[in-house]
Amino acid sequence: MGWNTSSHQRCDNAICRPSCGNGGQCTSPGVCSCTGGFTGYRCNGAFCSHNFPCYPGDCVTGSCVCSTEFSGSSCLTVTEEVSFKPIINRCNATFTFHDYAKAMDIYSYFGDATELDEPHILWSNQNDFNILEMTMEVQYDTEYNGSQSLPDYVSSMKLGITNAKVETQHFKIGSGGLHNLVNTYTYTCNEPSHDNPISNEVFVCQMQGSNNFRIDSADRFVLTFSATAGGLRRLRNRDTGQVYPSQNYSEKTTSKIIEFKFDYMTPIHCIEQSTPCTDKQPLHISEDITQNSIVPKWDGWLDELSQIMKYSIEVWKMEYSMDLDNLREPLITTTVNPIPVFIQEFNETDTNIIQYPTFSPTEPGVYSCILEVSDRANNTRYARRFVLYDNTSEVTTQNENPMKCTTASSSTGYTWQTNGDKTVQISWTDHFINTVHANGHFLNSISAYAARLTDSGRRNDYKNIENKFDDYEGKMNRNGINNINGIVQFEFAYQSPSSNVSNLSWTDLGLLENIILTLPSSEDGFSQMFWVRAIDAIVLLNRPELAEIFWKQDEDNIFAALYASSLAKKLSESACSREYTEIKAEFAKSSIYYEDIAYKVMTTLYGKHASNARKLLVTKNEKYGFTTIFELTDSNSLMRFMGHTACQTQLNIIWKGDILPYTSDLKVICGAFLPVLIPNMMKKDEKGNSSKRSPPSSLNASYSTKSSKSMTSTFDSKTFAENNQKKEAGHSKAVAFYNRIKRIYNFYNAPVTKFVFNVVAYIIFLLVFSFFVLTDLHPLYEKGISFAEYLTCGWAASMMIEELRQVYLPPLSFLYSKSKLRVRNNT
Repeated sequence: MGWNTSSHQRCDNAICRPSCGNGGQCTSPGVCSCTGGFTGYRCNGAFCSHNFPCYPGDCVTGSCVCSTEFSGSSCLTVTEEVSFKPIINRCNATFTFHDYAKAMDIYSYFGDATELDEPHILWSNQNDFNILEMTMEVQYDTEYNGSQSLPDYVSSMKLGITNAKVETQHFKIGSGGLHNLVNTYTYTCNEPSHDNPISNEVFVCQMQGSNNFRIDSADRFVLTFSATAGGLRRLRNRDTGQVYPSQNYSEKTTSKIIEFKFDYMTPIHCIEQSTPCTDKQPLHISEDITQNSIVPKWDGWLDELSQIMKYSIEVWKMEYSMDLDNLREPLITTTVNPIPVFIQEFNETDTNIIQYPTFSPTEPGVYSCILEVSDRANNTRYARRFVLYDNTSEVTTQNENPMKCTTASSSTGYTWQTNGDKTVQISWTDHFINTVHANGHFLNSISAYAARLTDSGRRNDYKNIENKFDDYEGKMNRNGINNINGIVQFEFAYQSPSSNVSNLSWTDLGLLENIILTLPSSEDGFSQMFWVRAIDAIVLLNRPELAEIFWKQDEDNIFAALYASSLAKKLSESACSREYTEIKAEFAKSSIYYEDIAYKVMTTLYGKHASNARKLLVTKNEKYGFTTIFELTDSNSLMRFMGHTACQTQLNIIWKGDILPYTSDLKVICGAFLPVLIPNMMKKDEKGNSSKRSPPSSLNASYSTKSSKSMTSTFDSKTFAENNQKKEAGHSKAVAFYNRIKRIYNFYNAPVTKFVFNVVAYIIFLLVFSFFVLTDLHPLYEKGISFAEYLTCGWAASMMIEELRQVYLPPLSFLYSKSKLRVRNNT
């Protein structure tokens, strides 16, 4: 420490030990004067300056401490990832094909990736573009925008957007299915730069390319929108005022990607593959003639490139074209733009599970269901199916065109044939009609779909249904259905009027409206009943009308109602196809309706005269083949009517025979084994009781007159009276004995008694069989056949014979009634 001699031999040179560093001057012994940016005892401590910059930050104890968002030795590194990144408010691109001759855009495809963090993929099915327009809107907000306060050694500092651009890359598919980059080009916004960063405002950049883009299917065109934020800092020497070259801060970049993919191939169905599928259909409707809701279904659609995006089903009500004499969808005209009666879209999902639509028409008609299958590039295919819907119309008759036997005499109303010929011709030309189907031309053929719609591009009338996807399946298709007045089939049957209608044998006549028959006889009085069944496209019709005819035209209400119920039930059973489910239920309902009528009439009759009502149940009706109500009810299982009190009472009477109806089953069982109880359980015989009454007056007078003339001379009146009383007493005893025997016979012949003995006999048989098996079952070589074994085998054989007789042989009463009926018919 101290002074030493300078160059001028003057002692004016201060000594500092250690010496001053970093260019500092020792101005007095032990005291250093430091240059800018340094401080400390010997100028070894740093101080913020152009030599030791620390901004944004501060120098603390000789070191640089940066602000929280910055780092590095002089704070030029931006560390914050979010707040210092630029924000892309908007980025979009439009591929356009512009017709310069017409001065108009033909088509364009627009993609926007603003709100997306992932690349925005846009599919297109167009292959020519000559304009590419891109728009980017960027924003970067910061406090370091150049207006903030700066330390004296910083001349200027500013952060902001330094670069904005769009890089385009064109890829084509190569071998192995991999995409190769074939072209790239970068579009850069003009304004922002490192020397002029833009901040605290919305920066909008619009770019346009005018090259012709020839793109093939499966090409990819990738646009990468990027915005970069950075900034600069210029330092100044506070001592001299000199400004140094700028220093750049580190940059942060934000990117968005729009990718255009191209697919020119339409979706395909698996039936078009080299190995066609057999279990999937482009479009299918299980009930194409129905009274139910329409449920279209589809499956098996594929698209290799862009994949299936959505399905759209639309339903049109067909209209009749007088010019073409067929059905078609409503046409689009200059004045009319028709809309479908139903439309619904379904997006394809990863699970490939579709909730198929259900459409319920509000009126009868033919409906066209058109399925549009679209991939992500808007390539489309179409399929079409037809449905005849009708839940209201019916087959009716036209009285002006009656059904008649044309070979019969017109003077008899075509009901009697008098020429002696066995050949008859039955005609029903234009007698049957389904008015709704006929007037609406529902069964006419259907025209090909008239192509329509354009997408303002190069696809004109692109909504077209290929022949292989049009409707040629099922019953209701493009070919229509042959019919006469809405009738698609006639069936014919004939038989004797006395035969059971449930045994009718129907002959399919197609669309013939007459038939020529050779009958088995032409004798006088021989008659046949002819039946024609008209069937429309919906179901076997005549619905309950046929039964209604029987009901209205027969004065025997109960029998006619049961006959109508039986007929409706048979028709219900004949409508067995799945598509006839609704009409099957309607026939069943009609059967219940007429059975209910018979039930109510029987209730009224039974209330007025119970015995007559019960008698009616077992009375044979000649008009209906000499059958009884019981037989008709049983053969057709009309259980509701059979449950009527009159029926059950009559069945109870039949069951108990001549046993009093109110006799309990226990008394019957006791009487079966104690005959002395039988007389009190049996009905009184009216003929037997008549002997106890006084003779009629006429007989008495005649007898008296005769006696007085022939016997007065021999016997007096007293002697005659005594003899007469003795004779009557003897006769009464004989009648009484006969009645007792008859009651016993009737008791054991009653069905309930037979049932009791059958049950008892069967129990005894089981006991005998058990006894034989448990005590007497042995091999033949040990012991011969015992009585118990003979009894068991014989008893079992008799039971088997009786069962076979009941199965294969009708009861004798049935044979008798049949032979009696056959004799009556022959006479």
